[in-house]
Amino acid sequence: MLKKLSKAVVTDFLFRNLLLLFFIYDFIVKILVHYSAISSFYNYVIVFKAIIIIIVLTPKRHRHIDSSYLYSIIGLTLSFIITKLFLFNKIELLDFLFNGYYFLSSILPLCFVFLISKIEYSILRKQLFGIILFLLVSSVFVLVGLLFEIEIFRTYFRSFRYGFSGLLLYHHEVGFIYFILLNLLYYRYKKKSTVLNLSLLIFILMMSLVIGTKKTLFLTTLFFVFLTIDNLRRLKTLLIITFSGIIGTIVFSGVLKKYFVFFYKIYEENGFLSSLLSYRNKLLTENLYPYVSENFNIKDVLFGWPLFKNYRSEMEFFDLFLFFGIIGVISYFLFFKKILIGKSKQTNFMIFALLIATIFSGNLFISVNVMVMMYLATLYMNPAKNFKSDY
Repeated sequence: MLKKLSKAVVTDFLFRNLLLLFFIYDFIVKILVHYSAISSFYNYVIVFKAIIIIIVLTPKRHRHIDSSYLYSIIGLTLSFIITKLFLFNKIELLDFLFNGYYFLSSILPLCFVFLISKIEYSILRKQLFGIILFLLVSSVFVLVGLLFEIEIFRTYFRSFRYGFSGLLLYHHEVGFIYFILLNLLYYRYKKKSTVLNLSLLIFILMMSLVIGTKKTLFLTTLFFVFLTIDNLRRLKTLLIITFSGIIGTIVFSGVLKKYFVFFYKIYEENGFLSSLLSYRNKLLTENLYPYVSENFNIKDVLFGWPLFKNYRSEMEFFDLFLFFGIIGVISYFLFFKKILIGKSKQTNFMIFALLIATIFSGNLFISVNVMVMMYLATLYMNPAKNFKSDY
């Protein structure tokens, strides 16, 4: 009896702190990679998250599961089975393993959403409070990394690239995460306009300028525009936003100069498009397009092409089509359509901005941290639409 009770307590703790534990685990991996220089630690991150999600969520009794999310999971799984598993004897082992890793990363967030779609609002608030607190602490280390040039806090740690991401592991996730965090803090400020909430919002806005990725700067700029438009009738708030923008530009002008040095060099050597997309346009035209055009048939168009690792463009929608075909595109369309129905103006802005940002890079759909955080933020910012379950 005591053993069952202990197991239930542990499972409940993991459920209530799932995403926070993922972030902490990622930082542990960052430490391991930094001090051991063994990059293979990256490969086990998704495996750990898969095991935790299965352990925590599967035993739960979900009496109010939203089955509409199941269609997206079935669509992606069907595409993967038909294209990748049925042709495993025709592709190299490394390609097969990479395909499995990519599929697992894609399907896990959807399974998570499917299983917690009716999460209790009080638990949701506690989960997000822990996540926000962790990211605020991480942002302090962004500032520490900037001031003291500490290697482990770099966005591209063990690299010459500029930028600091604090405790966060993946550079392709940071821009998405900070953008969602900005939306959460702004929502909290609108609900309760305290000096503390405003200070936290401004602090995160400032720190997002030193992350060092184009995606982060693009999303931060979009957020600043939304912030301005949303407060056109609030003179006091508008003045604070304008003042913060001016101060941020002045204070971080040196930072932004360093930020643009790398991309300006690409611009001089390869043109504006290569600089804007970090050579992803070349991956698209020289890798993905030739492979698709030379292996064009109805099965692959519907369910995706068997080879992926060496032919992806790292631009989300093109890679989605390459890996999952039209069925995959439809699956994600149904997923986002379900999320967006009846949501607030800010929620729609947040999600559409995230999707637009995938032009600059991939890894939105395959990031468990980002997709789960996006969904939790959506529920949090639309409490009236959230069902109170018996968790």
